[in-house]
Amino acid sequence: MNLENGQINGRQLIFLIMGYILGSSVILPPGTEAGNSSWLAIFCGAGEGLIIAFIFTVLARRFPNQTAVQFNSIVYGPYLGSIVSVAFLWYIFNLGSIVTRNFTDFIGTVFMPETPTLIVGIAMIFAAAFAVYQGVEVIALSSVILVPLTVVFFLISYMLQINTFDLQNLLPFLDVPMEKFLGAAHGAATFPFAEIVVFLMIFPYLNPSKLSPMVEIAGISFSALVLSLSAVRTIAVLGNTAAIFTYPSFEALKLLNLPFFNARMEIIVGINFMTMGFLKITILYYGTVLGIAQLFGLRRYQILIIPVGILMLIFSMLNFNNIVENMEYARITYPIYALLFQAWFPLITLGIAMIRRQGGAKE
Repeated sequence: MNLENGQINGRQLIFLIMGYILGSSVILPPGTEAGNSSWLAIFCGAGEGLIIAFIFTVLARRFPNQTAVQFNSIVYGPYLGSIVSVAFLWYIFNLGSIVTRNFTDFIGTVFMPETPTLIVGIAMIFAAAFAVYQGVEVIALSSVILVPLTVVFFLISYMLQINTFDLQNLLPFLDVPMEKFLGAAHGAATFPFAEIVVFLMIFPYLNPSKLSPMVEIAGISFSALVLSLSAVRTIAVLGNTAAIFTYPSFEALKLLNLPFFNARMEIIVGINFMTMGFLKITILYYGTVLGIAQLFGLRRYQILIIPVGILMLIFSMLNFNNIVENMEYARITYPIYALLFQAWFPLITLGIAMIRRQGGAKE
């Protein structure tokens, strides 16, 4: 039973991947443990992310018209496949709740400290629910509009602020122990690049159905470039003080001073950031409700939008007691936990499918 009739093309998929990767990375930049070499850790993390993405790209090409929930039942059988699918959907759902918490904390801390985070969360989930109800085609069209606007604004603000850069802050180069640098690079791979494993729920709706690896390479590479340039700006503007800020990239942008434009630039920046968060939450939300509907053989996934949205909001409030716990989880626990779903799940699934000669494409 086909629950989604929408179709997206390769260009839209690139923008979707970019918006998803930039997502919460614009407010919580990856690779910060590498200090003033965080920009390089991001590039290395993108390289590892490309390797992981290659694994689930081959898997998606082997089952071109099926989501992860659908090909799990083929590869593992109906019972074990359901267990694997439940675990994968839990990862997507839990990640969606964490990203929601990231942005409710960001908005509540920076813009509306007197507003309860629950109210902010309801507003974000409501906006995402509306997009999810419309389907993958509308979500993709939203990315085509929002992602280029974000990138253009980023480049304009970058050029306007470049005269305030102190490039001495980028030195000494690679002054952290190698194991710490590699840990930062791996952290950048798992957050955010390899998180596009969730697109195993979206790849079947690509038209034409033959997924090109160049699409993922383009999406990851462009995103890595934007995040690396952002890291360079943060270090060049804030120097060693970047480590004391919860949202260093936002703090760096707040220092953009335009004498001919008397307005609070951080408000525009914040709106720009939130559009990327909206895209990431929406994609995770969509993948969750679509997967649950396929798992239970429902006729329409839309009936799950409200209950899943309520649960995602509740979990976002319960996951962490404060921002510090959230950041510690992202730095220590998540790179280990996420790799199970980002790399090991698709690798084992692909290996079993190849041994059993399952799937349409046998490359």
